Amino acid sequence: MAQEFGFEPVSEAPYYFISYNSQDSAKVGAICREMNRRGVPLWYDRGLLSGEKWEKQITAHIRNCHEVILFVTRKLMARENPYVYTEYAIARKLHKKIHIVMLDEIQFEEVSDDLKGWFVNLETLHGVYPPADAAPVQIVNSMERLIQFIGKQPEPLRDAYSRTEPLRENYSRPEPLREINSRTEPQRENYSRTEPQRENYSRTEPQRENYSRTEPQRENYS
Repeated sequence: MAQEFGFEPVSEAPYYFISYNSQDSAKVGAICREMNRRGVPLWYDRGLLSGEKWEKQITAHIRNCHEVILFVTRKLMARENPYVYTEYAIARKLHKKIHIVMLDEIQFEEVSDDLKGWFVNLETLHGVYPPADAAPVQIVNSMERLIQFIGKQPEPLRDAYSRTEPLRENYSRPEPLREINSRTEPQRENYSRTEPQRENYSRTEPQRENYSRTEPQRENYS
């Protein structure tokens, strides 16, 4: 019988189909609750009973899902012919994208003989491989880097840094206005170095009296 994860699976597409081993319901349920808290639409087999009707519903929900999220654990790989492998095969036939979330570090010797070939195939797929002791929040954070979750509640926009810098005004620090010459010469007055003004001296000869060197007046002696 399917397990209860603590929230109702969505009834309409789009959603992610959760494929998991029922023995791992506690671990997978905690991760799914964190995804549900973030607004990611999920469908899982809550309340379904085994039988022909159950298998038809599983196939119908895989066909209508957006993508499949497959949780792989050590307990799953130790089982013989688990139904999770059938879900994987159906998703492949329907050309659904499958996201692998490897919750345990599994050695090849730990895998049952029925699943060794499948395990080798899974290891070649791109997926999420969180540390074994990672908390559900950390695992979902890692999943978000791989899966572009649909229906996720938008978070406030942040800069590349968690600690954002205060908004800065667009100041361009102006340079002081410079004249054409960075080092200007002091303004010079328009001096033309003139010669001292000279009086209009014409070097004149001393004025001579109009002497006519006359002969001494001779008395008219006759």
